[in-house]
Amino acid sequence: MWAVMWVSSGAPMRYFCLLLLLTQVQIGATDSSKPIENQVLGNGDKQIHVLPSLSTQCLKNGEKLSVTVLIKSTACISEVRADMGGVESIHLHPSAAALGGGATNGTLGLWNAEWTGHDLEEKIYLVTLYVTDVTGHIVVDNSLQFSDPAAGISAVGTPNYPNAQMGYLTALTGAAGDGAYQAAVIDTANGFAYFGTNTSPALVVKISLSTFTRVGAVTLGTGENDIRSAVIDSINGFAYFGTNTSPGKVVKVNLSTFSEVTPSVTLNPGENGCFSAVIDVGNNFAYFGTFTSPGQIAKINLGVFAEVGPAISLPANQNECVSACIDIGSGIAYFGTNTNPGYCAKINVANFTYVSSVTLQSGENHMSGAAIDTAHGFAYFVINSSPSIVAKINLITFTEVTPSLTLNTGENFAVCLVLDTLNGYAYVGTGTSPPNLVQVNLTTFTRVSAVSGNGTDFASVVLDSGGYLYGGTMDTPGQVDRFCITQNIGFSRVAAVTCAAGENSIIGAGVIDTTNGFAYFGTNTSPGKVIKINLNTFVEVTPALTLQPGENDLRTAVIDTGNGFAYFIANTTPAIVVKINLGTFTEVTPSLTLQTGENVALTSCIDTTNGFMYVGTQTSPGIIVKINLTNFTEVVPSLTLQTGENGIKSAVIDTANGFAYFGSIVANPGIVVKIKLSNFTEMTPSLTFNPGETGAVSPVIDTSSGIAYFCTTTTPIIIVKVNLSNFTRIGALTLNGGDGGAVVSASIDAANKFAYFVGSTVVKVDLGAFLRVGAIVANVGETLNKAVIDIPNGNLYIGTSTSSARVVKLSLSQKGWIKATKMLLLQGANVTDVRFYSHTASGNVRLAIYDNASPNQLLWTSGSTANNTSAGFVVVPISSGTPMALSLPIGSYWLAWQVDTTASVPSFAFGNIGTGFTYPQAYGAFPTTISGAASQSENYTEYITYNIANNNVLFMSGD
Repeated sequence: MWAVMWVSSGAPMRYFCLLLLLTQVQIGATDSSKPIENQVLGNGDKQIHVLPSLSTQCLKNGEKLSVTVLIKSTACISEVRADMGGVESIHLHPSAAALGGGATNGTLGLWNAEWTGHDLEEKIYLVTLYVTDVTGHIVVDNSLQFSDPAAGISAVGTPNYPNAQMGYLTALTGAAGDGAYQAAVIDTANGFAYFGTNTSPALVVKISLSTFTRVGAVTLGTGENDIRSAVIDSINGFAYFGTNTSPGKVVKVNLSTFSEVTPSVTLNPGENGCFSAVIDVGNNFAYFGTFTSPGQIAKINLGVFAEVGPAISLPANQNECVSACIDIGSGIAYFGTNTNPGYCAKINVANFTYVSSVTLQSGENHMSGAAIDTAHGFAYFVINSSPSIVAKINLITFTEVTPSLTLNTGENFAVCLVLDTLNGYAYVGTGTSPPNLVQVNLTTFTRVSAVSGNGTDFASVVLDSGGYLYGGTMDTPGQVDRFCITQNIGFSRVAAVTCAAGENSIIGAGVIDTTNGFAYFGTNTSPGKVIKINLNTFVEVTPALTLQPGENDLRTAVIDTGNGFAYFIANTTPAIVVKINLGTFTEVTPSLTLQTGENVALTSCIDTTNGFMYVGTQTSPGIIVKINLTNFTEVVPSLTLQTGENGIKSAVIDTANGFAYFGSIVANPGIVVKIKLSNFTEMTPSLTFNPGETGAVSPVIDTSSGIAYFCTTTTPIIIVKVNLSNFTRIGALTLNGGDGGAVVSASIDAANKFAYFVGSTVVKVDLGAFLRVGAIVANVGETLNKAVIDIPNGNLYIGTSTSSARVVKLSLSQKGWIKATKMLLLQGANVTDVRFYSHTASGNVRLAIYDNASPNQLLWTSGSTANNTSAGFVVVPISSGTPMALSLPIGSYWLAWQVDTTASVPSFAFGNIGTGFTYPQAYGAFPTTISGAASQSENYTEYITYNIANNNVLFMSGD
């Protein structure tokens, strides 16, 4: 962005100087290596260049504002129009020669209009200029804004926060013989997706989106091989698939009966390889692009299901139509070629004629995928290159928007993309192993983020209406990867505490006391140590508690916060139970040594209501030991499980219904044992998982829903869902292959229906939808192990099995952070209030303003303010904060906020790197200075309103 401040001087002189500047613009220049914006003020293209300005950037109802645009063009300008932030659209008119009227042929001059503000609110308004020449060429400029008066971000964002706003969920592998899934269509109304394969003959595979399972497949007729394109008519219940044969064939599938409608349509001789397709359902036609030289467009009448006449041949060198999209409202289709460089061919489907083509820039070859945003007038093509490129075509001017967007290194060979125009994003599927799904912001035309799937090479992607995206891979058999693109996460790493020397390797033993604000972790040392962490300050309370000699290798623990004790179990022969008084942080002696043979005790659970704990051993068969906590003695005899129920490594308890559940780490398939607590007996038979689901470890239990979740020891990890009422397996979720090895611990937030599974990554699972929605990778050198959860404060604490041990803190929500968004103030301001958008009425908020110095200095802060606002702005007057009055000069500032709730309150949008910062702090008074904040691209809806302190300036801004 640039800005010019004009002090008071004669208007004709100001505009004359600007005209001199504008005459230096090289309209029609062909040197693409020297973009206009790097040479002169303003912006534009090779035909029109504009230099816009406003007489003021602050306006109240009834006040006047002048919009001025200096324009240089190759053709005479016919119209200049300004959209005044959605309030009104006005037309600008040429100025008098005395004010810089410019060239007599209308190719250089000054256009302006005066507008009186009305229906304005105290927020920021974007001015959009549309400059049109006599040839119909249009340049759009969005560089100007004004307010009534306000500064900051007033546009409402989303409660879908970063980190797994886009998240890989799971994958479905097709049946043997399915082949690669090369083309796909989706029927969102009925909840199915259909994938065409590269086999001979080809298959059409049907996937249920609700259960994410393969429903079945239709085997096509002989010679109907290698599907490369597909379109769907969901209204009438048919899908059409194009084959890579000579000549090409179009196959019709009845979706209600899921059967082929025979015979298929064989194209005319020479119309080979149907590699692209679009459909016009309203007029009952489909159009298929061929893999020929030159490319051809075949027209299919869907009513009679026959080809209409000969195909259209494109001009010479415009070969192999491998991508296509259609603007049904305008009756125009666009086909991308597999050439060097690529061509975008424009076809009038109303009269079925070739119109013209756009030649892409050098290096933009092989236009392998296409999608269209008709509402905004753009088409997007992915370039099958290394790295991939996204080319943008302005459909109004039918020109390429430059520069194109090059994806990151390694995001290569993309052949497919899909648009989410409602939320303003494109998703590009790469041809890599594993494949990546890359998110692109359509408004800024920038890469946002990427997430990896499973398998090899995305060949097709489809999007449903519920925020889920499905990518078909080139694996054999084919695979469908499922992604969530709208899931609310707010899930991030905060910090880590490194424990004192000698406090090594936390493996499995950890408990939390959220009431008093402490977590306790046991070490794998001889003797064992218990580490105490203050959760409010996130520091270790030293010294650690060293246990008695022989009480070594602490592997599991439970806590009784009501009575103030924790119990740690030593992995000895036999096992030893150690009792810790939390109030005095001392060991209660003597400890309890279990009976002979009750060895390798690696899991436990507690029934605080009835005063018992239960310990499982990793013996063959496993043994369940019951401990009376009142007199701290073992209840004998212990319970020996059935033959084959070996290696007990996990446990959860449902005290309300009187059962505990223990899982085996070694059983293949996994086994879960159910124990009735009232008579301390095993309920037979135990539950055996499906083949391939080895082990049953790291469980969590949602007693309110009657469901438990056990992890397998397989790669990739499988989370098996168990209905506790009838003790049956009712589902499974396969995690991403990149989620690492075995899950070593897990925690649950049952109220919000999320669980967190800890291995080499921390994976977040939405239990309601039973979907993977995000993951955080451990830092280098951190081997994550035991996790404990602080639900009220929205944090997860994980002990590492490293030397020295560390405790890692993860934030599970927006609570526990100071976050700020940069604000540019273009005139002196007497600030009246600060406004913060709230999606959910919950808890309290604090607002603040910091300067742009280093460190950032606190200029104003509110007190803690009750948030009773849902889907609206929390307004805090400056007079209610400290100081009670605030005047700000021109400059950059930071609008900061805190919340004390884990609910989805703030309103998020992606910005540019450096326009946001995050700083971890428990909810409370803002610090007077902030140093070391993390620079981010997170922006949040917060702005100020003010009265103008000095308005004797003219501001001009642009890209």
